[in-house]
Amino acid sequence: LREAIAVYLGQSRGVRCHAGQVMVLTSSQQALQMIALLLCDPGDRVWLEAPGYPGAWQAFNGAGAVVEDIPLDDQGAQIPTDAPPPRLVYLTPSHQYPTGITLGLQRRLAWLAFARQQGCWLIEDDYDSEFHYDGRPMPALQGLEPDARTLYVGTFSKVLFPSLRLAYLVVPEGLIDALRRLRS
Repeated sequence: LREAIAVYLGQSRGVRCHAGQVMVLTSSQQALQMIALLLCDPGDRVWLEAPGYPGAWQAFNGAGAVVEDIPLDDQGAQIPTDAPPPRLVYLTPSHQYPTGITLGLQRRLAWLAFARQQGCWLIEDDYDSEFHYDGRPMPALQGLEPDARTLYVGTFSKVLFPSLRLAYLVVPEGLIDALRRLRS
């Protein structure tokens, strides 16, 4: 299953991964909670799109993070220039939840550069990437840059059926062992 997910994500979303980087989980919420537990210490800053997914706020707030809103414009999530850098940034770049805005390519590249420069992690929640609303789909953040500081979250709930409870998390090489230990 992990091999099939890796091949599918490479072909459909441009995600760069191998089966060993794919974790099969019960939900995207489980993925967010695991990321929060592994990567957040109490008091760490986490940036979330505003408006955004309440489940993400719950996961990071529950881990003791200081959750801060980041604004949106017609190109998607803006990079704040006057705030201390975060530990994590939660984004829904392909179809922002709930506005539907698609993060433009230049803004995607800017977020990747920001994560690299600041040493923070981007969480790319590609919650409905199987659906294309306007033109060709944008490539996933995760696949735009080798060794991107991105954790890629997705599910099959909308394509198959919600009660299947099948989600996946594509993990950067350096976090695989730690997240596997956390899950077990």
